[in-house]
Amino acid sequence: MLELENIGKSFAGVSALHGVSCQVPAGAITGLLGANGAGKSTLIKVLTGYYASFQGGVRLDSAPLPLDRPSAPKAHGIHVVHQEVDTSIVPDLSVAENLLLDDIVSGRLGSRDILRSRRVMEEARRVMAPVGLDLDPRSRAGDLGLHSKQLLVIARALNQNLRYLILDEPTASLSLREVDQLFEVLEGLRDRGTGIIFVSLKLPEIVRLCDHALVLRDGQLSGAFSKPFEPDALVAAILGMPLDQEFPERGKAERSPEPVLKVDAIEFGTMVHGVSFEAHAGEVLAITGLVGAGKTELLRAIYGLERPDRGSIELRGRPFRIRSPRQAIAKGIFLVPEERRSQGLFIDYSGAWNLAFPSLSNLAPTGFVNGRKERALAHRLAAELDVKGPMGEPVAVLSGGNQQKVAIGKWLAHKPKVLLMDEPTRGVDIGARLDIYNHIRELSADAAVVVATSDIDEALGIADRILVMFAGHAMAELPREEATRETVMRLAVGGA
Repeated sequence: MLELENIGKSFAGVSALHGVSCQVPAGAITGLLGANGAGKSTLIKVLTGYYASFQGGVRLDSAPLPLDRPSAPKAHGIHVVHQEVDTSIVPDLSVAENLLLDDIVSGRLGSRDILRSRRVMEEARRVMAPVGLDLDPRSRAGDLGLHSKQLLVIARALNQNLRYLILDEPTASLSLREVDQLFEVLEGLRDRGTGIIFVSLKLPEIVRLCDHALVLRDGQLSGAFSKPFEPDALVAAILGMPLDQEFPERGKAERSPEPVLKVDAIEFGTMVHGVSFEAHAGEVLAITGLVGAGKTELLRAIYGLERPDRGSIELRGRPFRIRSPRQAIAKGIFLVPEERRSQGLFIDYSGAWNLAFPSLSNLAPTGFVNGRKERALAHRLAAELDVKGPMGEPVAVLSGGNQQKVAIGKWLAHKPKVLLMDEPTRGVDIGARLDIYNHIRELSADAAVVVATSDIDEALGIADRILVMFAGHAMAELPREEATRETVMRLAVGGA
């Protein structure tokens, strides 16, 4: 049993965790939930020795557990798979070298020549087998996909007397098939007696996988639950209030008779094959499919980030060729990209600056930015999207949901004709997600809104029409009234 006793952690006088006490049993999967900023990441860093000082204590098998440095919990069998899994591997080393890294560091294994021996290759395959990882041990670890990197880190932990495994939002960028494979591995570890802490923002994953659930809100434990879960109770513990409706009502705006955007037989490399669709104001079009189905590449081609090999695009009935995002923006076409931190925001600049940046030409008619107008515009847009957090601080300090609101809000001053949104709620908690859904519905009253999402339930919840893609092909377009989860799933995996 892993026991947390009155855990507290403050930063510059601001409490991130306060009096958190709970138990995490071995041989069970315990979900850790909470809105962005609830304290989940801080608690994980406490448990993994990232913070040398904190209030309270942690006990393992009734004995105090030292957590003053990252090597301390590892010595007691506590390991973590970070969301940014690349931080846990050495990309230029081989799979075998990453698996046996501790043996290398400790000197138990010798030079790279020894590592290439048949015995070591066999040892690497033995370590990979329990997690179903079938790789050439000599292959470069940095060339692996995200799912394989996760399993590599788990396999390495198993080779180091793994007792507790912590996973921080491990499914955020996985396909449905990869999620199923990961869950099989975790269930196998649980059955062998490993304790697992599974951090997720997705309630269906918690309900499906976990035996217990702990909910944090505002740095405190707001609820502890065991199977069978009541999703409404979990939501109430996360938000501090019941959630009446997960998705906004459809049909409040009238669909425009003519399409705002018309895409005809677009082809792009090996990723998009002859895709056609129309998008109207007054409705939301969702493009869904598995990760890698070509959704992102399709949006990038429309936005001018990639040049289609063939096909045509019309805006309000007029053909045009967009060769760059600058041209797309000039036409009123805007993109909220999948990777908001690296592609949608200047992460080290303030939230106010990010909101105002696309409008700087209007704020600087003489070549100098009018600071008063810049701040007024930023605060107006922040209020319009209900962005919570200090607008004068780097946007990196905001929660994922508020970062996403800034990534959306920066375009609103330009009155979009077409708004393309790629995975708009990835890494966003349930409260901020509902806010974003409501904004999507409001924006669709005057603009053609196209949402690419690999979350089929999200597509069903927000869309008026659903275009399903598989391997770069448009499999079918369905009115929401005719779409079911089973139908969409069948099309998304290539079924008729």
